[in-house]
Amino acid sequence: MLDMMLGMHPEIFGSGEISAMCRHVWHENEFCACGSRLRDCDVWAPVMARWAEAFDPNDHLSLQRVFEPLYAPARTIGGRRLNAFLAQSRALFSAIRAGTGRPVVLDSSKAPGRALALSRDPDVDLRVIHLVRDARAVAHAMGRAIPLDVAKGVQKKIVPRSALRTALRWRMHNSVAERLPPAFQRNTRCVFDMKTLCATR
Repeated sequence: MLDMMLGMHPEIFGSGEISAMCRHVWHENEFCACGSRLRDCDVWAPVMARWAEAFDPNDHLSLQRVFEPLYAPARTIGGRRLNAFLAQSRALFSAIRAGTGRPVVLDSSKAPGRALALSRDPDVDLRVIHLVRDARAVAHAMGRAIPLDVAKGVQKKIVPRSALRTALRWRMHNSVAERLPPAFQRNTRCVFDMKTLCATR
C-alpha cells in the first residue's frame, strides 16, 4: 500500500520487492502489477534485459543468499563478493531509473538485512522506511492457507505458518530494523505503523 501511495509521486518509482526479482519473479515470469507477465511488461522487460546483459541473475541470487539474511557475518567482513553484490544492485537501480525516468527507486523489500548490506555502498543514497504491521494481523494473515489463484493475484500457494513461528520472525525482523539507525544519518530513516498509515486521511 505504501509502495503504491509513494509511487504516485512523479519522481518516485514503486518497484515492489526488488529482493524477490532474482529469487523467483524473473525466472518464473510472474505477473507485474500492470497485468502483464514480467517479460512482456513495457517497464520491467527492457529494464531486466538491460541489466541481465551485464550480470547473471543466478549469480546475483547466490550473493543475495550470502549478504541479505538477518544475520550475515560475510556482510561485516566485506570483500570481493560483497563488492560484486553492491555493484550488481547499484546497476539494477540505475537500470530502473533509466527505464522509468524517475530519479527515486522505492524498494519495498521486507528485509532489514538487505538494507544493512546496501548501506555498505557509499554510492547509493539509501533512505529507510520502517513500516510496522500489528503482529496479530501478521499472525492472522500468515496462519491462513491460500490456494494458487493467478487471476486474483496469488501467484503461488501460501502454506499456513504457526502463530509462534510468525511471532518470533516478526520480533526478529523488527528488532534488527530498530537497530538500523547507526548505519544511517538521523534524517534518512522514518518509522510508520500500519494502523496509523491506514487511518490517515
